[in-house]
Amino acid sequence: MTSDTERRPQLLILLGVAILLIFTFSGTRPLMDTSEARYAETAREMAAEGHWLIPHLEGHPHLTKPPLTYWLVAVPMALFGRSEFVARLTVGAFSILTVLLTWRIGTALFGHSVGLLAGWIQLLAVVPLAAANVVTTDPILTVFETAFMGCAWQAIAGSDAIVNASWKRWAIAAHVFLGLAFLTKGPAGFAVPAAILVFALLARKQVRLSRLFWPPALLVFLGVALPWYAYVLATVPHALQVWREEAITNVLEDSNHQFSRLGYLAMLTLGALPGAAALPFVAKDLRQERLSKALSLPTLFLVTWILVPLIILSAQKTRLPLYVLPLYPPLSILCARSLAQRWTQPARSEAHLPRWVKPAVVGYCILALALKYGVSSSTQRWSPSRDFKPVAETILRDAAARGSQPVPVIRENKLGHGLCYYLNSSQIVRINSKNPGTPTAPRSLMELMKENPPPGKTYYAIIDRDKVHRVLDHVFDRVTTVGLSP
Repeated sequence: MTSDTERRPQLLILLGVAILLIFTFSGTRPLMDTSEARYAETAREMAAEGHWLIPHLEGHPHLTKPPLTYWLVAVPMALFGRSEFVARLTVGAFSILTVLLTWRIGTALFGHSVGLLAGWIQLLAVVPLAAANVVTTDPILTVFETAFMGCAWQAIAGSDAIVNASWKRWAIAAHVFLGLAFLTKGPAGFAVPAAILVFALLARKQVRLSRLFWPPALLVFLGVALPWYAYVLATVPHALQVWREEAITNVLEDSNHQFSRLGYLAMLTLGALPGAAALPFVAKDLRQERLSKALSLPTLFLVTWILVPLIILSAQKTRLPLYVLPLYPPLSILCARSLAQRWTQPARSEAHLPRWVKPAVVGYCILALALKYGVSSSTQRWSPSRDFKPVAETILRDAAARGSQPVPVIRENKLGHGLCYYLNSSQIVRINSKNPGTPTAPRSLMELMKENPPPGKTYYAIIDRDKVHRVLDHVFDRVTTVGLSP
């Protein structure tokens, strides 16, 4: 058996490699003007303007998501200032927590060797490693849902919970994490926890689901999850309408984000490489276990953890690739168990890694760092259409020369959050907006150019290059082009 003194260096190596892989070059890629820029800008406004209780975007209440992600991203900004690295710091740290939770749950289910191997598989998986550098809710939600599943297992099926009253502590901890998941993504935070109900139903003779409905634990969940929602309902008149649209209309009725259902399967298989190379072994082991007897309790727990949320996510209208991120920890544990079974020597109870594994892991880490460096370096030379950092730098230089405060003018409903982030300002004018949720009144650029900007401010209209000359034909005597190369 591996002693505690032997385990500590192994965990420190895992932690050190995780820090190296996740944080190296994480600040060199600009914030893309997608949801990443929206989350970062909302957090920036929270830290800079003090909107800690009611998240704001472009100076207006922004309630499409609960506040916990914004809080967690805004705190480093308030402490260390605004930068790409700081914006991604929380997401990277939570990705490392996911690796450690995967190790801990794998150890609780199958022993330290399987747990440690599961941690490595989770760390090296392609999609989770890439998501660790994207400002979004999913890596944060993954931690809370994974922690919930680990605590719920200990409460209703763990050996410690069966022989003494420690299940109460695990039940309370599970509900704390469930409340945090609800504060991260609202009802979507229940997709993974729903698996525990199916698991308990299938294994009703071996587990005690009633422990998760222990009244003190339920009160803890309500105390964590509901106060912020109650405060917002009391202070923001349209909050209920926004939440209804997010939770019902966009999820069950209609959505512009409809990632392929088959794409989810590809994300979970190809996206879990290199560890996913063990999936044929996993399928073989599950089949043999099912034919010889019923699935063991830990195996059934992991399988339901994957399948139930996958069915829920596939059924809803809104589907985005990173929604499956919380399903990687159980998949990593299953892959680790199948590999460990094949690497175990008969005379030992611990898994023995083949000689090629360690060099392969080192080589993969070097390759991952090289790829991250290549992407970061190429980003410096190539400005994607959704990278507003160079646009903001041009505007700031011109505004400084004029001694005025810049106010960007943009036509699109969704683009422009990255522009606000890099300008360090929430002031923006949106024109020709067809989005009912846009606070500014719809109007054309021509109408705006007839007005004088507020004292001390200058309008900067962001226009597609192929439309510039058509616009200049109408307003050439009132504008100066900035940042337009020949």
